[in-house]
Amino acid sequence: MDESLALLLGSLLAFVFGWNNSSFLIGNARGSGTLTLGQTLLIAGIGLLLGVLTEGSKMTHSLVGSIAPAAPAHVLDVTLVISIGSAVLFTLLKLPVSFSSTMVGAFVGALVADSLAIHGGALAIVVAFWFVAPLLTAPLAFAIYYVVRAVSDRMNLVSVDTLNRVGVVVSCVAIAYVLGANNIGLIEGATELDSGQTFGLTQVLVVTASAILGMVIFGKGRVAATVGERMLTLSPAGVFSTFIGSSISVWAGTLFGLPISITQCLLGGMFGAAFTKKVHILNDRLALETVLSWAVFPAVAFAAAWVLATFWH
Repeated sequence: MDESLALLLGSLLAFVFGWNNSSFLIGNARGSGTLTLGQTLLIAGIGLLLGVLTEGSKMTHSLVGSIAPAAPAHVLDVTLVISIGSAVLFTLLKLPVSFSSTMVGAFVGALVADSLAIHGGALAIVVAFWFVAPLLTAPLAFAIYYVVRAVSDRMNLVSVDTLNRVGVVVSCVAIAYVLGANNIGLIEGATELDSGQTFGLTQVLVVTASAILGMVIFGKGRVAATVGERMLTLSPAGVFSTFIGSSISVWAGTLFGLPISITQCLLGGMFGAAFTKKVHILNDRLALETVLSWAVFPAVAFAAAWVLATFWH
């Protein structure tokens, strides 16, 4: 695949990523009324770009070089195409897409179709981290919540309101940064490997701009309602604790080049923050559906990629 087509596919996937993740990137800040839409988009955009530029390179070998020792160009072609199709489908169904697990599932499906070597140990670590990350996020959010409450209990109402507003901005930057580093870094890494060359600043800006454009055009907060409002009710301190705890978990995955979805971490964080109170409202059915989706998304991507790779030649 030539560079232009690689960039096109990467940009399309980043666009859908911005669409699906707009609730996490801008929904919290907009919903709180702390920032205007323009300010929120600017902060989220800067956070995404900083994440990609600063730590996105850590995800370059998350697929080829980790899960597989090598892969021909068409395997990565299939991975990107199936990831785009799967992401669009699940986004239209108003479900938070796990981009990392979808890409991994598609990549492995294409490898199996071509009977190529797979590092089973590396794949097992990636899959295991999908389930470990939420478990790590829960106590993190729990601890952060109590620290925030301990600080806010010593403040007057005006100071607490200021603290909440600052917390919204901080969490917005944190989420955008780790999503840029991990998820956008993973997308860009796949396209770089596919073209056989390293992307420069222009390509990074194009891919990141595509993600920002996606959240600008299609970000309506519907996924946020699914993950947050419909699953359980959290206070401002709970939301902050959930977002920061999730950001730490995603960042930890990035340090080791492990693809991780923010939705997986957010679920654990919401449970951790919610259980700081004796009374909490939890949508058990939706929580179960979200957990099951972690297995469904990569399985669907695996099957679709296997079929496409089989007939690709």
